[in-house]
Amino acid sequence: MKKLVFIALAVLNVLALNSCGKENNDSSDNEGKSNNTNNQTNNNEEQPTIPSNYYVLSPDGKTLMQWFNTEAKFIDMQADKVLRNVTKFSASLAECNKLVSIILPNNLLILGEGTLGDCSSLASVSFSNNLTTIERKAFEYSKALSSVSLPKSLIYIGDEAFIGCESLKSITIQAVKPPTIRYRVFDERYIQHIYVPAISVETYKKTEGWILYAAKIQAIP
Repeated sequence: MKKLVFIALAVLNVLALNSCGKENNDSSDNEGKSNNTNNQTNNNEEQPTIPSNYYVLSPDGKTLMQWFNTEAKFIDMQADKVLRNVTKFSASLAECNKLVSIILPNNLLILGEGTLGDCSSLASVSFSNNLTTIERKAFEYSKALSSVSLPKSLIYIGDEAFIGCESLKSITIQAVKPPTIRYRVFDERYIQHIYVPAISVETYKKTEGWILYAAKIQAIP
């Protein structure tokens, strides 16, 4: 009888040990899965594409105050998770003589005074569809700029914004209502065509500031 009791106890001990081992393995497996999930989440987290030491932002992260990378050839602000939140561009890129192309962020509302002026190699600019303001001399003497397409949202272009852009032969303005301008926005020595929405051609020609360019204003092809 004692022998049977001893055997029964031994069997129970073996079963208990197996159960604990399984629980530990399940716990380890679950922990491993959790760690793998966390690692995958961290790996998938979007990283900035432009180093933060290339620029200075305002405390709220909405204004680009300074730009330091004068060797940049291509700048895509929209692709960067930090710079895509900028609503005002105040930094001067005048010393970026190698800059060929820039994509402005979709949130940008204001392109500040002199920001992209004297960029001697700048040939292409992609504007935000929310842009409302281009301040004075924003592109002054950017001599490689050959064509520009401005968004429907634009309501103001500052004085001499495109003065000295000797390669700028045509400009397209998508805004149905003529943006406010006052004094010589484009260089009439070089600009040949100003394309606007067909329904707005006559309005542009008769609007103050635009009258100077009336002979060059025509419908978007």
